[in-house]
Amino acid sequence: MPDEQRAVHVAAAPEAVSHPEVLALILERLPDGAQLVTAGALSRGWRQWAAARAAGAALRRRGGEPFKAIFGERLERLAAFGLPLWFARRCWPRLTAPQRLAAASRAAYHGDCEQLRWALAAGCPRDAYLCAAAAGGGCLEALRFLRAEGCPWDEETGWAAAHGGHLEVLRWLHGAGCPWGAATCHMAARRGHLDVLRWLHGAGRARLNAPIFQAAAWGGHLEVLKWARGAGFAWDRWACFLAAEAGHLEILRWARGAGCPWDRAQCLAAAQRHPQVVEWISGQPE
Repeated sequence: MPDEQRAVHVAAAPEAVSHPEVLALILERLPDGAQLVTAGALSRGWRQWAAARAAGAALRRRGGEPFKAIFGERLERLAAFGLPLWFARRCWPRLTAPQRLAAASRAAYHGDCEQLRWALAAGCPRDAYLCAAAAGGGCLEALRFLRAEGCPWDEETGWAAAHGGHLEVLRWLHGAGCPWGAATCHMAARRGHLDVLRWLHGAGRARLNAPIFQAAAWGGHLEVLKWARGAGFAWDRWACFLAAEAGHLEILRWARGAGCPWDRAQCLAAAQRHPQVVEWISGQPE
């Protein structure tokens, strides 16, 4: 029996599961849609669980989080190691265009301008991801070189710099007119780069809105949250929800103590994978 069918079969008989956390783990193996409708068919309590999962999924998608997570993983893979030019030369004739772009992106991340110069001359696509890779690696010289060679850039360039906490690169991008998006500020908050967030705020690039607070809560960065609140950033119940879902008990305690709104039932449902968070929420008043 395939995993998804097995999960549905077990979930259809909740009385056979002695621990709700086991059932939650089974449900989490399903695709989003199947997970939500299966849980919703079980009981009122599981419908609340499903509603919280649906709300969280919608919230992350609204901020582009699935794509950003994949993009961040790509940057982190580039960070693992660089490749020598002789190796790129030897492999190049056998590489497809996407593979050539990936090889050149690795060089950009590591600031290897010599290899970038050779790759572009050898037919590497001039793609915006090259600029994002250089920004993600904090390699301003490589970024300048790529721009001089006609490589495009986009909002992901600033986002990649924020992902790595590269303030000097962000300053240069700002002055050079790079396209900008709210995701740059959100990523600085999510990754806990307070110096970057302070600069973005001072440069007028950070709106005083709730997604900044949500990103910091999700990332578990208390100092960022304290600064954001002191700077006048708005908050809403989703900050507590994301802290609960990520298992950040210290963040949740601080947020509630500071008066951040929440939906207790929703947070309880979101925290099912984190027993300490569940215990704490259960002890709080309605």
